[in-house]
Formats: sequence, C-alpha cells, structure tokens
Amino acid sequence: MGYDVPVVVDSPDHAAKMIRRIRPDLIIIDLANMTDTEGIRAIEHLKQRFGIPILLITSYEATELLTNAICSGMFGYLTKPLLEEKIRTSISITLYRHTMETMMRKIEDRYHTIAELSDDLIFIVNSERQLEYANSAVLLHFNRNAGTVLGKPYLEVLSAEFVENLDDYISRVFWVGEKIRRQDRVKSPGGALWYDTTLIPLKDFDGSVNAVIVACRDITDRVRIEEQLREEGIRQIEKNNEQFHILNDQIRNPLQVITSLMESYGGPYSEKVLEQVALIDTLVSRLDEGWLESEKVRRFLIEHYQHGHPEPTI
Repeated sequence: MGYDVPVVVDSPDHAAKMIRRIRPDLIIIDLANMTDTEGIRAIEHLKQRFGIPILLITSYEATELLTNAICSGMFGYLTKPLLEEKIRTSISITLYRHTMETMMRKIEDRYHTIAELSDDLIFIVNSERQLEYANSAVLLHFNRNAGTVLGKPYLEVLSAEFVENLDDYISRVFWVGEKIRRQDRVKSPGGALWYDTTLIPLKDFDGSVNAVIVACRDITDRVRIEEQLREEGIRQIEKNNEQFHILNDQIRNPLQVITSLMESYGGPYSEKVLEQVALIDTLVSRLDEGWLESEKVRRFLIEHYQHGHPEPTI
C-alpha cells in the first residue's frame, strides 16, 4: 500500500523502546495475545507517552470496554478478516483523524493561552449551566482554584451581582444562538462598577448551542472618565450660557441708545449708522440662537446622564 513498516515487535515494552527510536506515524496493535484490559492499558501508555495514532486489530466485535475507548477517540478499530480495502481505509481514517485532533489541539492551546494572558474575565458555561472553563482572571477575581469550580453550577461558584445579571442573557444565547453584547452597572462598597460583556455561542455541527463563552471587561475607569468629561462639558456649557446672557445685555443696551440718538437727532450718517446697528443686532440674535442650542444640549445631558445642575421645579 506504499507504507513503510520499520519494525514488528511482540510486546508493549519492546514497542515503547522502538517507538522512542523510530518515531513512526502510526502504531498497529493486534490484540490476539492480550486481554481487553491489557490492550487498553498498553494503548493508554503508548498514546500518553508518545502521542502517536494507534490502529487496533481484533478477531471479534468490540466489547463494552473497547467500545468506550473507541468513543473516546483513543484509537482506530479494525476486525479480522483483514481485507485489503478495509485496511487501507482504516489507516487513512486513523491518520486523518489524528491530524485533525493535532490541529484542533494546537488551536485550543493557542486560544487557551490568549485567554490566560487576558485581564478580562473569561469563562464557559455549558448547557447544564455548569462552569466548563474559567481563566486565571476569573479564578483570581473570585479567589477560587480550577479544581473546586469546574463542573459546578456557575452561579454557585461565581456568585456576584454582575454574573447573576447575565443569566437571562446566557439563556437567550442558548435559545437564539446569536452573540449578545451588553453593559451592566453593579453596586459595590467602593461605588458603582461597570462591565462590558460579550456572550458568544459555541455550536455543534447541527447548529445547536452546547456552551456559551462569556467575556467580561471591567470598564469602570473608562466610564468614570467619560462621566467626568461629560460633567465638565456641561459645566462649560453653563458657563458659556452665562457669558451669552452678559454679552447680550452688554451689546444690546448700547445699541438701543445709539438707535434712539440716531432716530432723535438724525444727521448725515444716521442711515449708515442704523444699518450697522441692524447688522450688529443680527449677530447678537445668532448668539441667542447659539445659547438656545447649548441649553438644549445641557438639558439633554442632565436628563440622560444625570450631570450638571438642573433647575429647581415647583
């Protein structure tokens, strides 16, 4: 079939010595002289030690023990009689599956590393509402260790207001199967805290959601800075409004005096003077319009962001 068979051995111990030296792409084990328990033990030892795919050959149908091992992806499986096409297909499938498993493991390790390096709180909740994964930031935040929280109901081991607020949205992601992003404000002894949370569905091949990734970022500092900037902006608007009023009075009062004098005493330049007065009055009217727009902005910010100094109501 085009494959090289570098060595044939008669025991797991001999196999381990040769594998260390040869590093083959595939190990084929015949269970003819081993019990199922011995075979499984040998396979576990070889796979854990070397990470090389294994194809198992037996002369009978798989027992419950072997079936469980097959389902776990421990090895490929082939029964006698050994037909050529059957062997070729089993080898191809075993090698392909191992390649895919290796690729997926690398991807998983890469994303696991990214999650562990992140300061965000990242955890995975499965369909049973159990905590399937929690990164170091989560464990540190809740003063937990992975051994005591994984596999437990996540609301019990991650007890906090901002996590409890997410439960309905986690249910929605399971139901709808779409990503959700939201912000939550929660109380704390040190004041309000803000979290920006993204909930992402993990789907099976049939499209059903089997778990939800939750990534929570503490954005309290950013929100407080934004609030401070908004508050400073409102204060500046209020200051500008006050200056608009003063400027309006300071300009319009002299204009009224000039207009009265020109209309009363006239003169060769009265018409020109009144034209300029009208122009200045137009400019002042524009300042009034600017004041009205600033006042609208101020009222909007006060109403929606609770900043500034609202006028007292009766």
